[in-house]
Amino acid sequence: MNSALATVGKTVNLLTVLVITLLNYFYGWFNFKTILLIQLLFGSLYIFFYCREYLNASVKASLPVERISYFTASFYMFKILKAGVFLMFGGMLLTAGGRISYLAPICFIISVTELAVMLLMKRQQLCYVSFFANYLIISGVRFNKLFCHQIKQTEFRHDIFHFVNTDNSVLQINMEYIEEKDKFMKLMMDWIKKNKVNISAESEAKLFN
Repeated sequence: MNSALATVGKTVNLLTVLVITLLNYFYGWFNFKTILLIQLLFGSLYIFFYCREYLNASVKASLPVERISYFTASFYMFKILKAGVFLMFGGMLLTAGGRISYLAPICFIISVTELAVMLLMKRQQLCYVSFFANYLIISGVRFNKLFCHQIKQTEFRHDIFHFVNTDNSVLQINMEYIEEKDKFMKLMMDWIKKNKVNISAESEAKLFN
């Protein structure tokens, strides 16, 4: 199953269960037990397609063969916060009473999905740093590609690499979240030297002396 099909399947299932639930809110076709079974059916398919987005063959083929696992606190915070928000809304809807409470399971399904995807990404090491000839890939909450010619200055302070780009934006790599520190440092130092990346005198002394 390719990414496009998985994305379409995920979207169609979520929209379908949402439309059915909203129509049932206005017309009262189903009782809570029946609508819950419908939601669980489409919700399970939604979770399946969402996870397939991360596990399909085309995504696996595009992943760097050699990559250093890099899961930052912001990654976990983003996923847990998103899951928590939907969990909170689901609880509010459930306690509201009436047919509006029928929307609560959808929020719970989305919340569980976010947590499942977080665990899946951790297991498959889908947050990482990978080194290429003239650029780095830093994949986490966002996907960043850092080209060496874009780097105006490099600083290494308090175990954090600060890459200042020509547009004055800053990209950081925090060693606290790197699992293979020795391997990473060797790759980073080799990459900096090979590409003659601009680095401050103080940071150069720390890294190469």
